[in-house]
Amino acid sequence: MKDTLLGSVPPAAKGLDDMTGLIVPVVTPFGADGCVDEGAYERHLEFLAERGVRRVLINGTTGEFFSLVQDERRRLLELARRRLPAPLRVLYQVGCCSLPTTLEETRVAADSGADAAVCIAPYYLAHAPQAGLIAYYQAVADACRLPLVLYNFPQHTQNPIGPEVLAAVPHFGMKDSSADLSLVGLAGQYYIGGDRRIVECFTAGGHGWVSGLSNAFPEVHVSMERALLASDADRADELQQRISELCERLAGPEEIVHAKIALDRRLGGYPITVRPPIVGAAEAHLERVSAAIGRFVP
Repeated sequence: MKDTLLGSVPPAAKGLDDMTGLIVPVVTPFGADGCVDEGAYERHLEFLAERGVRRVLINGTTGEFFSLVQDERRRLLELARRRLPAPLRVLYQVGCCSLPTTLEETRVAADSGADAAVCIAPYYLAHAPQAGLIAYYQAVADACRLPLVLYNFPQHTQNPIGPEVLAAVPHFGMKDSSADLSLVGLAGQYYIGGDRRIVECFTAGGHGWVSGLSNAFPEVHVSMERALLASDADRADELQQRISELCERLAGPEEIVHAKIALDRRLGGYPITVRPPIVGAAEAHLERVSAAIGRFVP
């Protein structure tokens, strides 16, 4: 890795500063009654803030947005904004299946004090025509009063956001769960979805990363952010190795479950319930998470 590349962190776009580094996509706790456990949610937000997290994403994939009704999504934003006052940044995922609902969520994001709107590509209608994706996102951009972050997750949406959409639609940045680093430079502020290529992303000119496991292991990710911003290449490489090892142990299809188990171990009383079609914890998950906490929590 070249120190000069690591040191050339791109400046934030006008109108939204301090957006270089870690974004935590907050998990959603469900109580025994199946409802959102607001107390556990607020304790988690405070846990993140106390450990130096400066940006959170509400209603991301890690937050199981696909299993939430609109009122629940909006309540999570309200609570996050209340518990995380400025300068902490709160991003809100507005994307829904239908364009009218997405536009309504975009309005809610601005009215409720979000700092940015994150919009996943439309889903269910796989392989939509490029002209349709552009029209969809253009309508969102026209209606959005906040910095707009396009959310690329083709594994789930089957509608990749590529150079054509990025060139046609005004946007602040892109959260890219495809980790296609060829899009860096085309996507405003580029945020890689995932943990394994953080240093590589920054070296290529990216601005940050979104990490599901940082919900329960924020310390190592906050240390990575500080190392990158200080252009400490050796420290960043060391931390990348640790983060990649954590991913080997806990990332994958059970990552949301693992994050909740780890939060229960760390906070005490955090519910580990998930909503179907996600499947809850098995004994092997509990043992794996306990071992990871012993190794990766300071």
